[in-house]
Amino acid sequence: MRKRTVSNRFPLDGWPSITELGPLFSAKAWSRWEGDDEWVLRIEGLYGTDCLPEDSQVRACLIITGTPDFGVMLHYSRWDGRTQRSLDCYSKGDMDRIRQWLRTLQEDLRPIGLFIPYAQAWTAVREFMERDGELPSGIEWIGGNELPPNTFRFPGFFNGPEPRVLTDEDINDVAPRSLSEIAQRRN
Repeated sequence: MRKRTVSNRFPLDGWPSITELGPLFSAKAWSRWEGDDEWVLRIEGLYGTDCLPEDSQVRACLIITGTPDFGVMLHYSRWDGRTQRSLDCYSKGDMDRIRQWLRTLQEDLRPIGLFIPYAQAWTAVREFMERDGELPSGIEWIGGNELPPNTFRFPGFFNGPEPRVLTDEDINDVAPRSLSEIAQRRN
Protein backbone atom coordinates (compact mmCIF):
# COMPACT_ATOMS: atom_id res chain seq x y z
CA MET A 1 0.00 0.00 0.00
CA ARG A 2 1.09 3.53 -0.68
CA LYS A 3 -0.13 6.47 1.39
CA ARG A 4 0.20 10.09 0.26
CA THR A 5 -0.80 13.51 1.54
CA VAL A 6 -1.62 16.48 -0.67
CA SER A 7 -1.11 19.59 1.45
CA ASN A 8 1.18 22.58 1.82
CA ARG A 9 1.66 21.65 5.46
CA PHE A 10 2.68 17.97 5.35
CA PRO A 11 5.16 15.91 3.32
CA LEU A 12 3.86 14.24 0.17
CA ASP A 13 4.84 10.65 0.96
CA GLY A 14 2.98 9.00 3.82
CA TRP A 15 0.35 10.42 6.13
CA PRO A 16 0.89 12.71 9.10
CA SER A 17 0.55 10.98 12.46
CA ILE A 18 -2.76 11.04 14.29
CA THR A 19 -1.11 13.06 17.06
CA GLU A 20 -0.06 15.70 14.48
CA LEU A 21 -3.54 15.96 12.94
CA GLY A 22 -5.81 15.84 16.00
CA PRO A 23 -5.00 19.31 17.35
CA LEU A 24 -5.76 20.85 13.93
CA PHE A 25 -9.47 20.07 14.12
CA SER A 26 -10.73 23.26 15.74
CA ALA A 27 -11.88 26.64 14.43
CA LYS A 28 -8.91 28.35 16.07
CA ALA A 29 -6.37 26.00 14.50
CA TRP A 30 -8.01 26.09 11.07
CA SER A 31 -8.03 29.88 11.01
CA ARG A 32 -4.21 29.79 11.11
CA TRP A 33 -3.92 27.61 7.98
CA GLU A 34 -2.90 30.41 5.69
CA GLY A 35 -3.42 29.52 2.04
CA ASP A 36 -4.33 25.88 2.70
CA ASP A 37 -7.93 25.15 3.69
CA GLU A 38 -8.19 21.92 1.68
CA TRP A 39 -5.97 18.86 1.78
CA VAL A 40 -6.13 15.20 0.81
CA LEU A 41 -5.22 11.82 2.30
CA ARG A 42 -4.75 9.15 -0.41
CA ILE A 43 -4.16 5.43 -0.20
CA GLU A 44 -3.46 3.15 -3.17
CA GLY A 45 -3.07 -0.59 -3.58
CA LEU A 46 -5.64 -1.72 -1.00
CA TYR A 47 -6.37 -5.44 -0.58
CA GLY A 48 -3.08 -6.51 -2.15
CA THR A 49 -3.76 -4.72 -5.44
CA ASP A 50 -0.56 -2.64 -5.30
CA CYS A 51 1.19 -4.95 -7.80
CA LEU A 52 -1.61 -4.52 -10.39
CA PRO A 53 -1.77 -1.81 -13.07
CA GLU A 54 -3.07 1.49 -11.68
CA ASP A 55 -6.58 1.15 -13.18
CA SER A 56 -6.93 -2.31 -11.57
CA GLN A 57 -5.93 -1.22 -8.07
CA VAL A 58 -8.22 -0.29 -5.21
CA ARG A 59 -7.61 3.27 -4.02
CA ALA A 60 -9.36 5.75 -1.76
CA CYS A 61 -8.97 9.38 -0.85
CA LEU A 62 -10.43 11.71 1.71
CA ILE A 63 -10.59 15.37 0.76
CA ILE A 64 -10.76 17.59 3.83
CA THR A 65 -11.98 21.19 3.49
CA GLY A 66 -12.12 23.32 6.60
CA THR A 67 -13.32 26.76 7.55
CA PRO A 68 -13.30 28.58 10.89
CA ASP A 69 -16.98 29.52 10.39
CA PHE A 70 -18.64 26.26 9.37
CA GLY A 71 -16.42 23.33 10.37
CA VAL A 72 -15.20 20.69 7.93
CA MET A 73 -16.52 19.14 4.72
CA LEU A 74 -15.31 15.62 3.93
CA HIS A 75 -15.38 14.06 0.47
CA TYR A 76 -14.69 10.32 0.37
CA SER A 77 -13.86 8.83 -2.99
CA ARG A 78 -12.98 5.21 -3.72
CA TRP A 79 -12.11 3.36 -6.92
CA ASP A 80 -12.23 -0.44 -6.96
CA GLY A 81 -10.27 -1.50 -10.03
CA ARG A 82 -11.26 -5.14 -9.49
CA THR A 83 -14.93 -4.35 -10.20
CA GLN A 84 -14.38 -1.07 -12.11
CA ARG A 85 -16.75 0.74 -9.72
CA SER A 86 -16.44 3.95 -7.80
CA LEU A 87 -17.97 5.29 -4.61
CA ASP A 88 -18.31 9.03 -4.09
CA CYS A 89 -19.86 10.52 -0.93
CA TYR A 90 -19.80 13.59 1.28
CA SER A 91 -20.19 14.38 4.95
CA LYS A 92 -23.83 15.22 5.64
CA GLY A 93 -24.34 18.42 7.61
CA ASP A 94 -27.33 20.75 7.81
CA MET A 95 -29.04 19.91 4.49
CA ASP A 96 -31.27 22.97 4.87
CA ARG A 97 -28.13 24.91 3.88
CA ILE A 98 -27.27 22.86 0.78
CA ARG A 99 -28.18 25.85 -1.47
CA GLN A 100 -25.72 28.14 0.32
CA TRP A 101 -22.01 28.21 -0.51
CA LEU A 102 -18.75 29.58 0.76
CA ARG A 103 -15.64 30.28 -1.27
CA THR A 104 -12.48 28.36 -0.37
CA LEU A 105 -9.01 29.86 -0.47
CA GLN A 106 -8.61 28.07 -3.82
CA GLU A 107 -11.65 30.05 -5.13
CA ASP A 108 -13.94 26.98 -5.25
CA LEU A 109 -17.54 27.13 -3.98
CA ARG A 110 -18.42 24.53 -1.34
CA PRO A 111 -21.99 23.88 -0.13
CA ILE A 112 -22.41 24.77 3.55
CA GLY A 113 -24.89 21.90 3.99
CA LEU A 114 -22.01 19.40 3.70
CA PHE A 115 -19.94 20.90 6.52
CA ILE A 116 -19.93 19.15 9.90
CA PRO A 117 -18.50 20.15 13.32
CA TYR A 118 -14.75 19.72 13.87
CA ALA A 119 -15.12 16.96 16.47
CA GLN A 120 -17.25 14.82 14.14
CA ALA A 121 -14.88 15.42 11.23
CA TRP A 122 -11.87 14.45 13.33
CA THR A 123 -13.56 11.19 14.36
CA ALA A 124 -14.08 10.33 10.66
CA VAL A 125 -10.56 11.33 9.59
CA ARG A 126 -9.01 9.29 12.41
CA GLU A 127 -11.16 6.28 11.45
CA PHE A 128 -10.15 6.65 7.76
CA MET A 129 -6.49 6.58 8.80
CA GLU A 130 -6.78 3.76 11.34
CA ARG A 131 -8.76 1.56 8.93
CA ASP A 132 -6.49 2.21 5.91
CA GLY A 133 -8.92 4.07 3.71
CA GLU A 134 -12.21 2.41 4.60
CA LEU A 135 -15.32 4.62 4.58
CA PRO A 136 -15.65 5.95 8.13
CA SER A 137 -18.84 4.84 9.85
CA GLY A 138 -18.79 7.44 12.66
CA ILE A 139 -20.59 10.16 10.66
CA GLU A 140 -23.53 10.37 8.30
CA TRP A 141 -22.69 10.43 4.57
CA ILE A 142 -24.64 11.40 1.47
CA GLY A 143 -23.87 9.89 -1.92
CA GLY A 144 -22.77 12.23 -4.67
CA ASN A 145 -25.64 10.88 -6.76
CA GLU A 146 -28.12 11.88 -4.01
CA LEU A 147 -27.19 15.57 -4.04
CA PRO A 148 -29.48 18.09 -5.75
CA PRO A 149 -28.43 19.47 -9.16
CA ASN A 150 -25.88 22.31 -9.02
CA THR A 151 -24.74 21.44 -5.50
CA PHE A 152 -21.20 22.18 -6.66
CA ARG A 153 -21.36 25.48 -8.48
CA PHE A 154 -18.93 27.00 -10.90
CA PRO A 155 -17.10 29.71 -8.97
CA GLY A 156 -19.04 32.20 -11.06
CA PHE A 157 -19.31 35.93 -10.93
CA PHE A 158 -21.23 37.82 -8.30
CA ASN A 159 -24.02 40.34 -8.39
CA GLY A 160 -22.80 43.12 -6.11
CA PRO A 161 -20.22 42.84 -3.32
CA GLU A 162 -19.43 39.24 -2.47
CA PRO A 163 -21.00 38.12 0.83
CA ARG A 164 -19.41 35.47 3.10
CA VAL A 165 -22.31 33.06 2.49
CA LEU A 166 -23.55 32.88 -1.08
CA THR A 167 -26.98 31.87 -2.38
CA ASP A 168 -28.29 31.20 -5.90
CA GLU A 169 -29.24 34.87 -6.23
CA ASP A 170 -25.64 35.95 -5.56
CA ILE A 171 -24.14 33.80 -8.31
CA ASN A 172 -24.25 34.82 -11.94
CA ASP A 173 -23.06 31.88 -14.07
CA VAL A 174 -22.75 34.08 -17.16
CA ALA A 175 -19.22 35.42 -17.59
CA PRO A 176 -18.89 39.20 -17.89
CA ARG A 177 -17.92 40.57 -21.31
CA SER A 178 -15.73 43.39 -20.02
CA LEU A 179 -14.04 44.88 -16.97
CA SER A 180 -16.73 47.57 -16.77
CA GLU A 181 -19.40 44.86 -16.56
CA ILE A 182 -17.49 43.27 -13.66
CA ALA A 183 -17.41 46.65 -11.90
CA GLN A 184 -21.15 47.12 -12.47
CA ARG A 185 -21.92 43.72 -10.97
CA ARG A 186 -19.92 44.50 -7.84
CA ASN A 187 -21.80 47.77 -7.18
